[in-house]
Amino acid sequence: MPNGNNMDNLCMHLTNYAINKNNSKFVASTDVNSEGSKRHLKWFKNWLDKKGHNSIEIFKNIERIIVKTLLSVQPSLVH
Repeated sequence: MPNGNNMDNLCMHLTNYAINKNNSKFVASTDVNSEGSKRHLKWFKNWLDKKGHNSIEIFKNIERIIVKTLLSVQPSLVH
């Protein structure tokens, strides 16, 4: 977690894979179940389910938000 002692460590707080993969502390994920620096989406969905959340419903809601967002700007895009 970010705190006063680690705020100067810029790479620690980055979430961009293209940058983080060059960090000396980067841990490559070896498979779907590994907990490396970049995890698989399937791992994340399993993690959500283990924490008591419904990953299928969460991702359906995300899809709905994306579709509604695209529909709301569609007239501008066509114009």
